[in-house]
Amino acid sequence: MNSMSSMERLVTTISGETPDRMPLFFLFTGYGAKELEIAPKDYFKDIDLVVKAQFMMQQKYRTDCLTGFLYTSLEYEAFGGSTIFSNDGPPNAGKPIIESFEDINRLQVPIIDQCEGLKRVINITKKLKARAGNQIPIIGVVVGPCSMPIMQMGFERYIQLLYEDKESLNKLLKVNQEFAVNWGNAQLKAGATAICYFNPIASTEMLQRDLYESFCYDIDKETINLINGPTATHLASAKALPTLDLIEKTGTQIVAISAKESIAKVKNKSKLTVLGNLSGINMCHMTIGEIDNEIKLICEEGMKGGRVILSDNHGEIPWQVPKEVLLACSASIDKWGKYS
Repeated sequence: MNSMSSMERLVTTISGETPDRMPLFFLFTGYGAKELEIAPKDYFKDIDLVVKAQFMMQQKYRTDCLTGFLYTSLEYEAFGGSTIFSNDGPPNAGKPIIESFEDINRLQVPIIDQCEGLKRVINITKKLKARAGNQIPIIGVVVGPCSMPIMQMGFERYIQLLYEDKESLNKLLKVNQEFAVNWGNAQLKAGATAICYFNPIASTEMLQRDLYESFCYDIDKETINLINGPTATHLASAKALPTLDLIEKTGTQIVAISAKESIAKVKNKSKLTVLGNLSGINMCHMTIGEIDNEIKLICEEGMKGGRVILSDNHGEIPWQVPKEVLLACSASIDKWGKYS
């Protein structure tokens, strides 16, 4: 079988047909700062450095995707929140902007062109598209409207809102939904191939199934259907199987699963393409032999019938993962993930 481009490999895999090998998707965010030996806060502000690092890492580690995504709390900043930066790890959201339910009434849908961080992502995406063309998929990211409140108000207060104030809850989710749709479509217009719909609240490790189904499922379904391109629902390393049927019915095309879950079981229960399921945390201290064996097992379990993309289970490569382990991943996928 002739070698495929990364885009051909992805499209063939999602269609359920046989590619030349299993696609390898690593979303490199802050890892680019490590590669260029620059502080993450400075790296994220420099559009040209991010673009340079994206192509450098894609070629070096032979992954099948690029991303304009910088860090999750960037969307939170658009709502007026802050970000806490680290020199060797991902940025985190700062103090909640919603301290009481009344604060929800003052929340406004961010205007993308007026948000410096969002404009950086759009410009990065445009530059990636101009260089990659249709050869390499470019992945955009949107935080699901039902997961965004975890940053906006903290998880404990959010759960309280679910039980105590349905009117305020609906207002919050509608504002978040309008922004999520606008933000996803803006990235697609800029050149993104697909949107990673970051939505850990859809896992029962975050919220009971009946609560998710009652308050969040319809919002997720509406949002995904209003995004004008393919989506991959990502649960941030949480388990997918308990709500897999609901996730599939939202209209998403791909589901990211936990490293603790069986690829075969997920494939047997849905027609979604499976993204996973290496543990990014374990990769920080795995040997070359251990990562090779892990990828061999994933390929043995997932290659039959296609519909599997090899990736870490959290959605970004931790700073602490050795470069040698990442290089071993591409070598192992060549060894075990080829279909001919």
